Formats: sequence, structure tokens, C-alpha cells
Amino acid sequence: MQRSRSRQATLALLAVPTVVAAVLVLWGIGHESLWRDEVASVTITDRSWSSMWHVIVHHESNMALFDLVLHPWEWLGGGDGFLRLPSALFAIATVPVTMLVARRIGGDVAAAVAGLVVALNGFVAIYGQQVRGYALMMLLAALAALTLLRALELGRRRDWALWALTIVALPYTHVLGVLIVVAQSASLALYPWRRLPVRPLAASLVGAGVLWLPIAIFLKIGDHNRTSWVPPLGRDLLRQSIEALAGNLAMFLLLVVAAAIVFGALVVTLRRDRARSEEAWRLALPLCWVAIPPILLGIICLAQQTWVDRYLIGIVPAFGVLAGVAVSVLRARAGVVAAVALATVLALGALRATAGESHPASMGEDLRGAAAFVSGQAQPGDQLIYAPAFARVGLQYYLNKDGGRAPRDLALDPRQTAVARGDLFARELPEAEIAVRLRAARRLWVLGYGFDAGWHPTPETTTAVAPAILARDFRLVQRRPFGGFIVKRYEHR
Repeated sequence: MQRSRSRQATLALLAVPTVVAAVLVLWGIGHESLWRDEVASVTITDRSWSSMWHVIVHHESNMALFDLVLHPWEWLGGGDGFLRLPSALFAIATVPVTMLVARRIGGDVAAAVAGLVVALNGFVAIYGQQVRGYALMMLLAALAALTLLRALELGRRRDWALWALTIVALPYTHVLGVLIVVAQSASLALYPWRRLPVRPLAASLVGAGVLWLPIAIFLKIGDHNRTSWVPPLGRDLLRQSIEALAGNLAMFLLLVVAAAIVFGALVVTLRRDRARSEEAWRLALPLCWVAIPPILLGIICLAQQTWVDRYLIGIVPAFGVLAGVAVSVLRARAGVVAAVALATVLALGALRATAGESHPASMGEDLRGAAAFVSGQAQPGDQLIYAPAFARVGLQYYLNKDGGRAPRDLALDPRQTAVARGDLFARELPEAEIAVRLRAARRLWVLGYGFDAGWHPTPETTTAVAPAILARDFRLVQRRPFGGFIVKRYEHR
């Protein structure tokens, strides 16, 4: 009977923040158009198993686990909102898992605060509505912490096996998920070494390392250079990342205070015990989890620019754990004040996120609206080109839904479509042939982000010849932005 009541109390504790997260994540989930990264995921998984596997191995190994989840999901239905549901469920599930982590470290108060911090984080709502693997990465990061806590506390083989499976899955969801594994494992430096179960820990880490070899090989042998668009890490980019991940600057400052409180409690514990202890490790876990991945990513940026805020989404659950543990170690009155401050700042951040103010600029592109506009305005004989070529990935997905009413793609080599090539990007005709077709066109649509877009993952044959011919032989008669995506219509002079 007592165990049943304890379980009911736990479920009641988890319920409110989880419901809040569900409302924020599911609200308007199908309202916004898919953007180009989401379309990339859909076009990878909307193939046969063999074709999808070829793309994963040779071109798009990152987020392979999410692709394997999305592939059978697409069989069940369609629509933008439906395609986003797996990510929404992963984001919502992150909340109760994070609360269970915080509860094992700081008790019920810590769990309640942690749940609200994660549920009201705008980043969670944003990427819970993305057909990408970021929400799954966030959930796995929380699960890794929970299973590690259970494995060390209970010492059961199944708990060690679950931890091993979770850390194996992280890099397959996003290759930088390995930073989460390093961070959580590094916290064990403060665990009492004599009580540390070395064999199951070593077996789990070695087994994970072996199972990571395939993705390391895929990344080595394939064409996976997809970070040339990332800007250099600087003060402005770092500030934007801080505000995005935390929800807003005020929340970030509160989290810094929370980290200071937890660090202070850790120092007091180490001095009191005069040695490593399980309590010290539990305090160190969220500190390492939240601090080490950004530091390691910054070091990686010295060799290759890879700093993108969403690549660090795995530390978001750690924000909740830090805040919860910080409130739990304060005295009662101070804890209430801290909880009220957190709730106020979180509510403001959640309102901004649901209003769309904190969405990245690239997610403002309305590919669905652009495709509907082009299909509705196009006339027989119209032709189109993409500027740059990678714009084809996003818009063509929606144009294909219109049953072939879109203008003919003037530059596309029909033998070099993405599916025919077995990759994500199609290839265009030679420059000379494109030039001949351009000069013969009467009405021409130019779709994309501009000929001067900085990222060119495919040969830009159209970009090489189109600007000069357009300036000399055509006049611009219509221009309409759809967020960051621009639709232009030209007529021959």
C-alpha cells in the first residue's frame, strides 16, 4: 500500500510540468511550414530502406537514429504537424525524465523546479516542433543521466545495460552527443573510487566506443561536410546562443546563480567529507553536464567552425537539474523567493517562444506558402531555377504535392535527381546548356535565398551563368518574400 501511494505521489509530481510542456509543444504544431532542414530529414526517410541507408552511410550519417524512427512513422500518415509529432513526444518526455534525475539528487522540490524550468524553456518548445533529431538528443541526454544514477545506486546489470544503450544512441542521434557522454562520465572523478563499480562502468564505455565505430567510419569515408555555413565563433554568436538555450538573458543569469549555489554546496561537501563522496558526485553531475559540452565545442571550433546553439540542446535538461538542486539546498524562505523568480522569468520566456519571437531566422521561411504562390501564379510554359541549388531541397518537396502544376525546373538534369544519385542534393546541367535554356525562356521564376548565398554544398552551375543573362535579357516583374525565402518572377525583355 505504501509503495502504491509513493508511486501515485511521484506521478502527481511529474504530471503538471509534463502537461505544461505538452501544451506548449503541441500548440500550433502544424501551423508553420517545414523549413529546409526539416525537409532534408523528410526527403531522406521518404525512400526505400536501401536508398535511405545509402544516403545515411555516404552523405548524411548525422541524426541516423532519428531517420530510422521517422522512416516507419511516415507510413502512418502525412502533414507537417503529423511529421513533427515524434519530436514533440521526445521533447515532452524529456520533462518527466529530467524531474526524475533532479529528484534523485535533490528531492521533490528539486524535481518540481527542474520540470518547470525545462517545460517552460522556449528552446524545448521550438525544437519539439522540428522534424529533426534535436528533441531526441535532449531526451537521451536526460536518460543517460537517469540511468547512470540508477546504475550507481542500485548496481543492477540491467541498469548498466540501459546506460550503455543510451550513451551508444547519443552520437547516432547527433554526432556531438558524444560531448554529453564525456561530460557525464567526467563527473565520476568525484565519485568515491573504492565504491566505483569499475568493471560494469568500463564494459559500458568500451562497448559504447566499439559501437560508435560505424558512425566514425561513415563520417570518414562519406561526403559529410555540412558545416561550411557556420559563422566563426565570436561574442555576438555566443550571446545569441546563451539567450537561445536559456530562453532569455535573465534566465541565463539566474542559471549562473544556480550553478554558483550548487558549486558552493559541492565545495562545502568536499571540505566536510575530506574526500570524494557520492553526495559530491551528485552535485558535480549537473555542473559537468552543463559546462563541459560548451567548453569542448569551443575547443573543436579552433579546428573547424561547428558552433551552433541547437548542437548543444543536450545540456538543456541540465539547466533544470541545476535550478532544482540550487533551490533545494537553499533555506526555505530563500528557496521560495528563488522559485518565484524562476517562475516569472520562465513564464516570460515561454510567452516569447509561443509568440515566435525567439525562433531562429532560418525557421521563418515559409516554403509551403512560397510553393502555393508559385503554383497559383504560374502559367503554361513557365520555367524556374533555384538560387542557390540547395534551395531545391526545400521548395521541391511542396511543389511535388501540387500534382505537377509547378513550372519546369530548367536547370535540373533529370538523370541527376537526389533519388537517382542516392544523396540529398540533385545535380544541374552543364553551364552551356543552362545558358541556352535561359536565353530561350519567356517567363522565369527564380526561387531561393539569392545567388550570393554563402553555402554551396553542390556545384553551382546555374549561379555561374544566370546573373549575367538575367541582367541583360530579363526584367524583374515580381518579387515576394516568404520569410527568408524569396520568390522572383522575370520576363524576357
